[in-house]
Amino acid sequence: MSLAILKTLALAAALATPAPTAADPAACALGARLIAQQTAHGNKVVFDAEDEIPTYPFVDVGTKLPETIRAAVTRQPPRNLFKACPQLADRLPANARFATPEERAEVRGIRSITGAYLTTLSEPLLDRTGRVAVVYLLNRCAGLCANGALSLYHRKGGGWVPGEDLWMMMS
Repeated sequence: MSLAILKTLALAAALATPAPTAADPAACALGARLIAQQTAHGNKVVFDAEDEIPTYPFVDVGTKLPETIRAAVTRQPPRNLFKACPQLADRLPANARFATPEERAEVRGIRSITGAYLTTLSEPLLDRTGRVAVVYLLNRCAGLCANGALSLYHRKGGGWVPGEDLWMMMS
């Protein structure tokens, strides 16, 4: 096969790949609230804006997840909150920052050098009504140190109220 044909096929594949959809403004608003919750106690919080969101928690909970959210996960894997809602990166509270490449490497390793502790949030996935959302949260440090949850949120009045944890892990 010639190089020109390979380039044409690669271009066609790239064009056929759908672009990520813009996050729902309500999802970004809930994301902003979750950032505020994580930083509310005044402790320093280091967000991992590069971490990929795994699909297995969304799959593991099966029918506990609203059907429209399950369908959305199969169409497009969940995204990191800061990739889905990049405008939130400019609005971090004073006690929050993004992880450095060194901190990201440390939490993937066995030995802790700086005591890095990173928080990852998914883009909130809303059901068809816009009144129920599911969010993935993961906290990681070096070695086998992590805890996470896949949690429901319900829209009440003008805000969001935490609901049931559908999936949890701790190591």
